[in-house]
This record gives sequence, C-alpha cells and structure tokens, in this order.
Amino acid sequence: MSYSRDINIEGIGNVTLRKYRQSRCLRMTVKHCGSIMVSMPWRSPWQEAINFVNSKKDWIIDQQEKIARSRQQLVPQAVPARAEIEAAANTLACRLQELAREHKFQLGRISFRNQSSIWGSCSAANNISLNINLMFLPADLADYILLHELVHTRVKNHSKLFWHELDKCLGAAGAGKACQKRLRSYRVGPVAPAAG
Repeated sequence: MSYSRDINIEGIGNVTLRKYRQSRCLRMTVKHCGSIMVSMPWRSPWQEAINFVNSKKDWIIDQQEKIARSRQQLVPQAVPARAEIEAAANTLACRLQELAREHKFQLGRISFRNQSSIWGSCSAANNISLNINLMFLPADLADYILLHELVHTRVKNHSKLFWHELDKCLGAAGAGKACQKRLRSYRVGPVAPAAG
C-alpha cells in the first residue's frame, strides 16, 4: 500500500513523494523524463522528504542534465530517400560479410527491415535480419549490432558464453555490455522513406 503527494521544487521541477508501509528509509530515483520520485517510510513526515530532496539538489540537477544530453543523441527522425536506404543496406550487408569472414562466422541470408523495436535478429538457420535504421548509428555501435547477430549464429542465447564470444570479437572484456548500455541512448525507428 502507498500514499503519494506531488510537489514542485524550484530548479528541479516535479517531485513525487510516495509513502510505503514496507519502506525503512528514504530513497530517490531520477526518472528518464527527468522527474523525481522519492519513496519514504509510512510514518515519516513529508517535510523530511522535502529536506532530503533539497539536500541532493546539485546531484539531481547533474542527473537531469545527463538525461537531457542523452536525448540529444537519439537517432534523428530524418526521412531518407530510397536511394539512400538502398545504399545503406548495401554498405551494411558488405560490412556484415566482412566481419563474418574476419571472425569466421557462417551466415545465411541477409535481409533488411524498418522496425521500431529491435536492431537485428538471427534465425535458427543463421539468417540475419537488420534494421535499416542502423544507418543512423555511429560506426562502432553499428558494428556492435552486426557482431551481436553474428555471434548468435554460434550461441543462440544471451548466456555468459555469448557475451564472452562477443567480447572476443570486440577486442576487450566487457565491451559488449558497454556497447549495449550506450545503445540505449538511441531510438530504434522506424523512419518512412521519402520518394525518390
């Protein structure tokens, strides 16, 4: 059971204070939209939570600025011409084949889609489908996606073995997880192609 109250704090914006019967201490979360949520013990006075937020003001503003910067990194919702899409598909297919040869992967067919939920997929028959919106990513993150799907031709899950194999391809321990974390700053798509 919970009981909440919304307040506005100058310089920070909306803050939701929420009391929980099971809470034993004050806990604060900065949401992806930049708003703040504070969970607090049921019997704690509201002012205690307000004082807590004010004492963390500098940290909150720093987190909100980081969120704002990450939003600016989202894939631009440009509308590429069909010729651009075809050229991007050809470039991505060539790069996928190049990485497959370099790391000795056996892959099946390559296809492209304009999707809103995933960057790529690998079927049981090792056919790889790629999101054409990879064309908007930085080259190193696009390579991460390509290698991620290529590793799935050998390891069909996200086990420790999968991440170990992916890290070997990327050249450093933990590189796969680091790329995965960076990728969260980018919108998947889709974009509609312009005529031409």
